[in-house]
Amino acid sequence: MLIAWAPYYANRPDDWNLWSFLVLYSLLLAPVIAKFHRRSSLLVLLAILLVLPIPLQTARNNVAHLLASSARPTTEHCAAGISLPPEICAEHHARTSELLRVAEPGDIVWISGYPFLTLRMTGLPPLVAPLDLFAAALVEADIEHVVARIRAGRPIALLLDGAVASLSGKAIPASVRSFQTRIATIAGFAPCPLVELLHWQFWLPQQDCNHASTSVRTLQARASSL
Repeated sequence: MLIAWAPYYANRPDDWNLWSFLVLYSLLLAPVIAKFHRRSSLLVLLAILLVLPIPLQTARNNVAHLLASSARPTTEHCAAGISLPPEICAEHHARTSELLRVAEPGDIVWISGYPFLTLRMTGLPPLVAPLDLFAAALVEADIEHVVARIRAGRPIALLLDGAVASLSGKAIPASVRSFQTRIATIAGFAPCPLVELLHWQFWLPQQDCNHASTSVRTLQARASSL
């Protein structure tokens, strides 16, 4: 069981996963200790010391988080049936509005740290499968596959998460933003300051980011209609 569980832990290391290892190791230690100590109370003490603290602390943290969340004001069914704080709800609706205006024709690839929420709110497919690139692209071959899909789609631009200082933007880990940047760079795109949105960042093929570019004029016209 330890060997079967090890790949999961290696793939997604997190402290809270350790308690499951402790349970399995305690099962291995129990017969050894029982040879020298016949009292079951020692085994109970071993279980208390090794197994119980971590899940109990996890449960305590979860309860504290739920209590804190329930005390904050929320907008019911704000986005795709999810209740969110009012200010974050407003930001997600603004992100949705911007994306719909510029990407609805289907010639733009969007990559977001909120892939499922963005899809549900806009109805716009990301044009690059799988939906959650950060979770799915685990090895270099996966990244190369994503880049190949982007190039095959020949989009006029990529849209990556912007608004780093916003509440919804701060919730996107730096590792996710770095991953988005890496994908766009390998695919041959670069940030283009000639077209601006509040919640998204435009990346264009490097040769297209100039005032004479048809792509820039098209995107500027869409952005100005917001």
